[in-house]
Amino acid sequence: MIGFDKVLHFIAGFLVYSITHVIGIYINIVLSPLFIMLIVLFMGIAKEIFDQFTQGDVEVADVVATVIGGFAGLVVITYY
Repeated sequence: MIGFDKVLHFIAGFLVYSITHVIGIYINIVLSPLFIMLIVLFMGIAKEIFDQFTQGDVEVADVVATVIGGFAGLVVITYY
């Protein structure tokens, strides 16, 4: 079963991708989907590094869930 923490990471990835895309449009800069996915990946890794220093649970699965959420954002924005 997928834990609630993974669902939160998925939602965070989705939001980071979506908000970054909208900000790019708002300030009239075309950001490539690959660049935005790299931002999502960076945010997922940064969160796990933060967890390591604050006694949180560090899991690669959290980063994967964040990236999958970012990919879901990419798909929704591309095909919506």
